[in-house]
Amino acid sequence: MKKSILLIFILLALTFVLVVLIFLRKPANFTQDADWGISFSKYSAEASGLDWREVYLAILDDLKPKQLRLPVYWKEVEREPGKYYFSDYDWLVEEAEKRNIKLILAIGRKAPRWPASQLPDWAIDLEEPIQQSKTLDLNSRIITRYRNLNNLYFWQIEDEPYWTGQGFPKLNNGFLNKEIKLAKSLDSEHPILITDKGTFGFWLPAAGKGDALGISVYNNFWNSYWGYYKFSLPYQLFWVKANLVSLFYPQKPLIISELEGEYWEPCKPYETSLDYQLELMPLAEFRKNIEKARKIGFKEIYFRGAEWWYWLKVERGNAEFWEEAKKVMGK
Repeated sequence: MKKSILLIFILLALTFVLVVLIFLRKPANFTQDADWGISFSKYSAEASGLDWREVYLAILDDLKPKQLRLPVYWKEVEREPGKYYFSDYDWLVEEAEKRNIKLILAIGRKAPRWPASQLPDWAIDLEEPIQQSKTLDLNSRIITRYRNLNNLYFWQIEDEPYWTGQGFPKLNNGFLNKEIKLAKSLDSEHPILITDKGTFGFWLPAAGKGDALGISVYNNFWNSYWGYYKFSLPYQLFWVKANLVSLFYPQKPLIISELEGEYWEPCKPYETSLDYQLELMPLAEFRKNIEKARKIGFKEIYFRGAEWWYWLKVERGNAEFWEEAKKVMGK
């Protein structure tokens, strides 16, 4: 009996090792020659006390990203119920179109940046069915307005919808399906991107929803319970998750939709000492993040943090991060 149990244990152990070795292989379409892009947040630039147009043009014309992820915040385009303000976003998408920069437009209730819920004040306390209806109406207006852009690349529906908790709206899977169905009915030409946490996310549910999967890559985190903490997942374990996705969804495109490029704390730059910011995100760690993203090997990588790099450059005379990103973009 003991010998049988031992034999079963050995077989299970060998199977486990074999599975791990299989999943640790480099994912399909692995490359270290990635196309680099940037996530730009008008909201974040303004919150840093910057002229968002100035920041945006500097990003486009000096950093020269090949692609751009742009969240269209509900609270900015429908500040009052039924009154729509698109002129700022018209300008943003037109400037990207002029330069033929591939554009991901992120829409929905949950958007990149903190806090993840970017609802206008008037919509926060609406009953769930009404809030959903308002969201679908706005999504429809945004898609109809921008679906004919020559450089439109993806529609991102919600931001990391499977990550819920403090500061993040609770997932409503049925409603997410409605948002995706609406987007496809209004624009069948452009694919849907669904995103997930790279470190803590499972990936498979998000991968099953969209035409492509975007994941975030972070080593530093913050929440109101623990404060600031570090947790780094080895790049090989990103391969494991990527290979798992490929088992169920062969040829599913995977991208790094958000690469950590700034300190992570819910404070505006002018509310936090520069020394503390650079302690949380020193240049050496920024470089390590870039190298880790390369080792993960996905075809496209989008930085988060360009607004902060610009703030450091023009407000504090520190252009190191800006210049480092510029070198990466030029490769």
